[in-house]
This record gives sequence, structure tokens and C-alpha cells, in this order.
Amino acid sequence: MAPPERRTAAHPAPAPTAAFARGVQALARFTAREGAGAAPSRGHVETLVVNGGEHPHRRGIRYADTRRRRARLTAAQRAHLTALGVSWA
Repeated sequence: MAPPERRTAAHPAPAPTAAFARGVQALARFTAREGAGAAPSRGHVETLVVNGGEHPHRRGIRYADTRRRRARLTAAQRAHLTALGVSWA
């Protein structure tokens, strides 16, 4: 059995900060539409336009996971969430 294929420089893994930035963008859209302090349901999907293409972002799951793992957030990440009205950040 061959070992699993590794990512090369041509296809690098997305940086965690890029994923957080997409999450903040999706939360900003949700907050603008639903109001500050509103939490997305676990099943909520926000569609983002990235590099000209539409990409579904599972905002509800990401919101719940970020809340559960909030001890791992940096001060800058907490500041972004607080600015969007997230009370637990």
C-alpha cells in the first residue's frame, strides 16, 4: 500500500488564519442581515464569493466550534469577533 499523498507547493493547505478570515467574513454578512448578537443555527450555510466563485461556508457549525474552542483564539481573533457583537469572545 502506498503512503498517502502529501500536499506540494503547487497545492498548499490553506492557512488557519485564512479559514478564520473567511469565517469572520461569513459572520459579518450574517450579522449585517440578522442583527448584532444573533447566533446562526448549527445548520446555517452562508455563501461566500472567493476568487470569483461561490463557496458554501458552514457558518453555524463553525460558530459552535469556535465558541467551544475559544480558549485557543488569539487576542486579535477575539477582537474581530467582539467587533461583530459576539458576547462570548
